[in-house]
Amino acid sequence: MSIPASGDDQQRGGRQLPSKDEAAPPGRDADPAVLEGVLQETLSLLGAERPLPGETAQALCRLVARHKGRQFTLEPIAVDLVSIVLKTQFPGLCPPPLHDRIAERVARTLYEDPHSRARLEAFWRRLGGI
Repeated sequence: MSIPASGDDQQRGGRQLPSKDEAAPPGRDADPAVLEGVLQETLSLLGAERPLPGETAQALCRLVARHKGRQFTLEPIAVDLVSIVLKTQFPGLCPPPLHDRIAERVARTLYEDPHSRARLEAFWRRLGGI
């Protein structure tokens, strides 16, 4: 699957993402540019056909093992998928409490859009989740 191999590269899809210091002050939501970057990276992951980077693939294998045979749902599966993308493609971008909020918000945005949800579900099936 086509995902930039370097998680340290904060330029995604032609956009320069803010550093973790610029992402959001403690206790506040993330900058919309950060959310958009994570959203676009997640969508890119869903449609790509090349192999995933090792760290991402390993994390997704663990996710499938935890939820094998379960129907695709917003929580925990979609949120966990986005969380993996956030951790592996944007490492160190935000502290854990903000990470969880961003993952949930991006997952909900994708899940509520019929086209994006279909892509998420197809990706889950390709991973062997169901």
